[in-house]
Amino acid sequence: MRLLTVTVSVVAFTHLTAHADPQFKDIFEEDFAAAIILTDSDALTFGFKDFDPNDLLNIDNDEIGSQEALDRRKNIGVSALPLTFDLSDNKQFQQRATIRFSALRIEDQILDVGDSHRKYVLGVFTGYEQEISFSEHWTFETGIGLHLQYLHSNYDFQSPFSKLFQRFIDGKLVNTSAWATSIQPKMGFNYSKDKGWGLVKLKSTFNYFSGYGWGKANDGDVGTPEVGIGQMKRSCSTMSLIGGDQSKPCIPAYGE
Repeated sequence: MRLLTVTVSVVAFTHLTAHADPQFKDIFEEDFAAAIILTDSDALTFGFKDFDPNDLLNIDNDEIGSQEALDRRKNIGVSALPLTFDLSDNKQFQQRATIRFSALRIEDQILDVGDSHRKYVLGVFTGYEQEISFSEHWTFETGIGLHLQYLHSNYDFQSPFSKLFQRFIDGKLVNTSAWATSIQPKMGFNYSKDKGWGLVKLKSTFNYFSGYGWGKANDGDVGTPEVGIGQMKRSCSTMSLIGGDQSKPCIPAYGE
């Protein structure tokens, strides 16, 4: 079913022209946006992400959530290394500089059995954040940052059937590369309170990013990635019996 669906889709949007294809552009926009969302973390990340592409990329696909979709999610590998530097010792007005290196590996859809398709989206993010305390437990946080991303696609055409489409997508949608840069402002509120048994924290932020893409792919028309992300996180820090803090989510309370 997966191969048939992909094949029909390719037949529908492959045009016998040398011009940029708007549907190819949408694919690159989604790849860049997904890479930002899945690697946007303040903690070291390595492994696989499980997400709902319908919510993440505004895809209306009845196959999402099926076993086929679950298998596909396992083929997305995520790595992120964030670094934060405090710029101020003032607890009432905290300032931070951040830098994050990330990589997203996608074992992407193929045209026929025997083919393989692997994409990488490498990224670096740098930003500035400030956190202002306006009460005993509440702070207001703002920030702005810049993403630079590089996407590379490597498709191996092995099937005689897929080779029929090779001249239409090779170098344009696959076996090509693209760049994107995006600006990302954010704002939000943080809550922190000592409950006696431990420290409870609530963080609610809204992030928005918009950018511009360029490169060899799709004759240079790789779109303008743009997404708004709302997040809410809760965590609890409790004292362990042997000393030190143990932090964990109070409840699953993270949304996008």
